[in-house]
Amino acid sequence: MKLIAAILAGGESRRMGQDKALLPIGKNSLLEFMTDKLKAAHLFEEIVICRTQRDYKQYYNEAQVKSLPDIHPGLGPVGALYTLSIHYPHHLALVAPVDMPLLKPAILEELCAAGVAHQSTYYFESYHFPLMLCLDDTTIKYLAMRLVDDNPDLSVANLLQDIKAKPLIPPTDKSQFANLNNPEDWQRFGAKISVDLNNV
Repeated sequence: MKLIAAILAGGESRRMGQDKALLPIGKNSLLEFMTDKLKAAHLFEEIVICRTQRDYKQYYNEAQVKSLPDIHPGLGPVGALYTLSIHYPHHLALVAPVDMPLLKPAILEELCAAGVAHQSTYYFESYHFPLMLCLDDTTIKYLAMRLVDDNPDLSVANLLQDIKAKPLIPPTDKSQFANLNNPEDWQRFGAKISVDLNNV
């Protein structure tokens, strides 16, 4: 299977009060920061920006970076994963939210290595993202089922359970998994983001 990366950047950012993907970090935006982090890994054939209504053309004006609007907007991460499954069937996808800038390359590489070696879905125990998603026939079927059900369960946790995703032991530094959902989070982790930025 071919290996791609996907950035989940389609949330409404209600708690942040502005589009998280466009928050400034250094001289660029958070979306550019995350895109550059994945490009620097030199592991992926393509990097896909999963979004809803916003157009991020300035960030994917090159062959390696694509934009992928949700087929069914407003369904959260599972809606974005479903769209990925339609456009990239039988691919392996490293999926990371745009609001997790403290992720270190080592854990992304660990996920990729496990997924490639076993052609399976992997995640870190107790954390749904980042996620190595194997878009095989079973995963595609379960994603589709959630969108046609009268009372769909759109939780990532239950999806991982249904497709028998395999947990990895998380690293000691749990701050890597922090989601920056509001201005307080952004201020609290600002120093760590600056250190990470200097190491990119």
